[in-house]
Amino acid sequence: MLGILTDSNFRKIILGQAVSRFGDSMTTIAGMWLIWDMTKSAKILGLFSFCLGAIALIGFFSGILIDRYSKKRIMLISDLSRFVLILTLALFLYFNHFSWILFLVLMCLSNLMGILFTPSQRTLLPQIVAKEELPEANGLLFVVEQVGLVGGAFLTGAILIPFSSSLAFFINSLTFILSFVFIVGIKVNEEKNNQKRKEKEKWKSKEEFLEVWKYIYSTPLLLLTTPLVALLFFSFAPFLILLSQWSDEVLKKGAFGYSMLEICYPAGMLLGGILASKILARFDLKIAFTISLGFGSASIIYFSITENFIISLILILLVGFFISVSNVSLVSIQQVIVPFEIRGRYLSTSQSINNIILPVGYLLWGLLSDSLGIMFTFFASGIFFTISSCIFLIIGFRKKLFNEITFKKERTPNHTDILNAKGES
Repeated sequence: MLGILTDSNFRKIILGQAVSRFGDSMTTIAGMWLIWDMTKSAKILGLFSFCLGAIALIGFFSGILIDRYSKKRIMLISDLSRFVLILTLALFLYFNHFSWILFLVLMCLSNLMGILFTPSQRTLLPQIVAKEELPEANGLLFVVEQVGLVGGAFLTGAILIPFSSSLAFFINSLTFILSFVFIVGIKVNEEKNNQKRKEKEKWKSKEEFLEVWKYIYSTPLLLLTTPLVALLFFSFAPFLILLSQWSDEVLKKGAFGYSMLEICYPAGMLLGGILASKILARFDLKIAFTISLGFGSASIIYFSITENFIISLILILLVGFFISVSNVSLVSIQQVIVPFEIRGRYLSTSQSINNIILPVGYLLWGLLSDSLGIMFTFFASGIFFTISSCIFLIIGFRKKLFNEITFKKERTPNHTDILNAKGES
């Protein structure tokens, strides 16, 4: 897997991804903690996250922009814009000119520019590495993404926030300049291909849009998995916005506890991403889904009823692990059964659905936490996750949908098998 790192272009793009995700993690944690520290209101956290999530809807149209223009240039604009926005926020905090309106505008704009980075990078990747190297390249990108998230969470929560929020945002802004430097060094000729696309492709017509929905409706496995992903996103929303409140009120660990929770979840995702391919190669899809969704549900419910700090860290690590295995399984299914000619539209449609569901979850779970308490909110989230998983598994088993696809590797016959076969003949 590491042989691909000999390509200088790939090294630069992977370093840019690591630093950019590091900065994204710092932005999220510093922003969420600043809101909680100043308001102590889950409702405000939910409203703020709702605004950020709503901005992500623009991602529905970003694919057209990315297809028509230089991916490298879009990544550079994304990094440079986030540097300016986050640096501006840091300076306003440092000079005590904080404004909630300014904070919301700067964070929303930063989130908007961040939406463009990863899709551009994923689209640019096939022009940098050979087709047969794409699995290894994507695997390494996933690993460094999780490392960046963990590193950003630790540096922000454990070191920077206790000293100064403005310092956290200032260092955060520098990560985007570092990513910018790495991306500048990538040497790839996109202009010819992009010009051909601009001349050939027009805005998507109504027929092209409806074609995706017709395909989802006519494919039972997609008709089952597409809403499942949305429901899982909705039920998991408290883990994305309310961990700061959980650390402060339930675990009594403040910013340090919050950062540790934010470290353990992507660490679990990292382990799940590494082991998911082995699990799918060894077990049938129905077993993989039963294990990941079943143990994931149990981990979320147990997390919601414990106040022990160490147990909470172990449980959120397990939650990240099982969620990652489920995600890899679902993405693998989509890659196999969705035809290439509509795959981009399907993925955009699926992402748009999630972008609608997630901010709604932020808002509703935040309101529920203010009304009925943080522990009840996480427990209700676990119950919702469990019910959604059970419905998915029951329908999948009854209609035998999981029998359509397998990722199990065929065992190579050994010497004994060959001798036995000859004896039988």
